[in-house]
This record gives sequence, structure tokens and C-alpha cells, in this order.
Amino acid sequence: MAENLKGCSVYCKSSWVQLQDLCRLAKVVCPDLGVTRRNLSHFEVEYLCDYKRVREEEFYLVKWRGYPESESTWEPRKNLRCPGVLKQFHQDLEAALQRWSRPGRPRRPPLHGLEPLVAAYLLQKAKQRRALWRWECQLNAKRSHRGRITVENEVDLDGPPRDFIYINEYKIITSEEAERRGQIYDRQGATYLFDLDYVEDVYTVDAAYYGNISHFVNHSCDPNLQVYNVFIDNLDERLPRIALFATRPIRAGEELTFDYNMHVDPVDAESTRMDSNLGLAGGLAGSPKKRLRIECKCGAPACRKYLF
Repeated sequence: MAENLKGCSVYCKSSWVQLQDLCRLAKVVCPDLGVTRRNLSHFEVEYLCDYKRVREEEFYLVKWRGYPESESTWEPRKNLRCPGVLKQFHQDLEAALQRWSRPGRPRRPPLHGLEPLVAAYLLQKAKQRRALWRWECQLNAKRSHRGRITVENEVDLDGPPRDFIYINEYKIITSEEAERRGQIYDRQGATYLFDLDYVEDVYTVDAAYYGNISHFVNHSCDPNLQVYNVFIDNLDERLPRIALFATRPIRAGEELTFDYNMHVDPVDAESTRMDSNLGLAGGLAGSPKKRLRIECKCGAPACRKYLF
């Protein structure tokens, strides 16, 4: 039996860094993972949890990679060699102070430590960034395109979605099934249905739980993308691929958006022949048959105030 397993390998769900952390926590040397006697006791800052000043010297509560939070320690700034982590911490600290500072009071950290509410926010934000970073690594390991996927959340403290699986293709269902799911999604306040009605309304894309990078493209009344139908190795006009093309030059770091309530371009109607009233209740385009009056929050100067 053992000989039958010769040459077999098993995929490990833990990352290289996680395995290194386990070795250091267990005090185990593993040359294959780069953990040697020389760097076995190497300490690396995972994130910063709190901040205070003592006699004008700055101190940070450090969560060490591979060690539980109970072993976090206060360290002076001069002992830390993590400029990126420090910069991000102070950006989050400034945002927290701006959010919770009282009117008329300066927005600067108190000398003897942060308020519990601010410290709790910074800890949650640090944990969120770590979780999003791990998810970002998982997404990039699955991607089939050259561009790198970056995951950010500066809106709330939510981490990666628990019920969404990234795939390079998208899931297609019948329009009848889309109607059934659409009623459920509408009650939940978020739907990711997109009708493939280039010639007839037969199939629908459902990206609620399985989808690619387009799952995260938001709406704007002044978008920089336009939806087109394209056909790749396929002659069935009922099954076009949904392609997003830039409508104008896009700056580095600019959010990608398209108009969920898009209108057909009369000059190029054949290429953009899609449903001109894509309904949605948040997220990607949805079934046009069951609509809700959804307020638009895109913030564009020419915002229509409502999606449809």
C-alpha cells in the first residue's frame, strides 16, 4: 500500500507563513520552511493593537506573528522595524480620532493612552486587514489573468464574505430559477443577477455565491466602464460573455464602475444590445422583472438619486 502512494502529494491549506509560525510557536527547526536555529526566535510584528506616550516617548502594543494576543507586549517605537505597519496604524488612528473626537477638542492621541472605544476599533481594524490580506492571497492564487487582485475595505469592519467563492468563470442559471432566487435576494436587500438577454431572455448569471472579479464592480451614474456582449469559442447567441470595456481613460487607483441602469448606445446598438433596464438591489445587475426603488449613493455630480 505504501508503494502505491509513492510520488503522491497532498495539498496543504496552510500558507508558507502560517507553517513557519507554527514551527516557531512549537520551537521546531524546519530547514525546508526556512526556519533555522538562527532565526527560530525571530519576532515579526503582525499588527499593532494600542498606543500611548510615556515621557514623550511613543509605545505600541505589538501583536507578534505566531503568538497569541495574550503574549502581546508594549514596545518603544525605536525597537520597531515595520514602517508600513506603523504608517497604516497612524492612518487608522487619525480616522478613529476624527470619528469619535468631541467638538472643540483637538484630534490627537492622549498622552496616557487611547480611549477604550478607539483602542477597540484599532484592534478590529488590524484584524480585518489581516483577514482581507489572507483572502487577497487566496484570490490571487486562483486568478487566471495577469493583473493582481487587491482587497480593501475602508467602509466598515466586515471581513471577507463567508458565503462567496471566487471562480474565474461565472454560474449560469435559467431565467425561471433567476426569478425564484431574485425574490429571495430582494428580501435580503442584495442581489447579483445579470440577465443574458442578447437575443432572448433564457439564461441569467448568478454571482451571489460563485463569481469572478466583476462581482465587486459597483454602480455609478458617471461610470468609466460599459457592458458589452462578446462571443469566444461560442456560436450560441443566448450565451454571450459579459465584458466590461473602459469608456474613458482611467486613473491608477480609480474605482471601476458601470451603470446598472445602462442605456443602449444608438451608434453601436448591435454591440451593446442588452436589457436597458437592469434591475438590482445592490451588487451586480439583477432581474428586470421584479424591481425595488433603490436609492443611489454613488456620489457622482450628475447622480440620478435612484438606480431605477
